[in-house]
Amino acid sequence: MSLLRLLRPRFTLRALLVVMALLCFWLWRQMEWIAERHRQFETMAVRDRSKQPIAAPRLLSLFGEMGHEKLWVTADAWNAKADRDKLRSLFPESGFRVSPPRISDYLLQAPPDIEAVESIRRKVAKERKLIGSF
Repeated sequence: MSLLRLLRPRFTLRALLVVMALLCFWLWRQMEWIAERHRQFETMAVRDRSKQPIAAPRLLSLFGEMGHEKLWVTADAWNAKADRDKLRSLFPESGFRVSPPRISDYLLQAPPDIEAVESIRRKVAKERKLIGSF
């Protein structure tokens, strides 16, 4: 009986609540990280071009998240240093490539008149030249 009493863990209710609060905070951060990764794919700023899935970073695979070996990023999302740092923190397992802009990306934003289409074509050609200089 005294052996069982020695082996039984002893903790207070306060310690249990603190541990549970820390565990819940960690779970919330992991779920928020996953949601932010999915938001990047929904905005089409990032496209997955991996041949096969790889292991997700840290313990995200416990929540069913898959890793991405290679991601294509639009030039707009890659130009700002803050956006680059954010993408690198969201996808630490990935290698990044800048995808050339598509004309259809700009047509969705501009009215479909001839002057707008010509200016979009010039803008796309200019950005493709910039991407080619990497």
